[in-house]
Amino acid sequence: MMLSPWYPPRYLWAAIEGAGGFDPSGPRVEPRPAPSWRWLGVQNLPYHGRSLTWFAVRMPDVQVYANFRSHDAAGSYLVYEEDISGQVDVSGDAACAVGLRQGGDLIFFVGSTEEHTVTVALRLDVELAGSYRRRVFDSLVEHWVEDDDLVRAEKLREGVTVQIERRGFYLLSLQQSV
Repeated sequence: MMLSPWYPPRYLWAAIEGAGGFDPSGPRVEPRPAPSWRWLGVQNLPYHGRSLTWFAVRMPDVQVYANFRSHDAAGSYLVYEEDISGQVDVSGDAACAVGLRQGGDLIFFVGSTEEHTVTVALRLDVELAGSYRRRVFDSLVEHWVEDDDLVRAEKLREGVTVQIERRGFYLLSLQQSV
């Protein structure tokens, strides 16, 4: 029945297991984005009393970042201990953001859903102190760019302007300087 309240969730779960690559028996994640997709993400998926978050980006091979270990995951997979997406603010409706933390290391993902290039403000409402080494991956450039200068925590809390190509993504990797 098309009007059944159970009908829409079936499609959502099919997307999580299909393109998202989630296998609840592990848990295991092996995303299968369509060839034209540069990124995909799942945030706050309830699983045995905890929330799972992951995103996959083409760099050009698929790289997965998650807040949990994926059993027997093939490919490149990086685990962070904490999902801090609730403390990441992106201006407008044209982009979505995910943030993950592992001690003093942080990774922030911003993905665009628009058919044209967009400019958004990325603001971090995260407990930050001191200075950070910054690396940026822009899907248009398709490689990591390291910043020689340290960026202060105050600057990150004020926000940075990010330009993202159509349906592209931006990764900001921060590593706390000692």
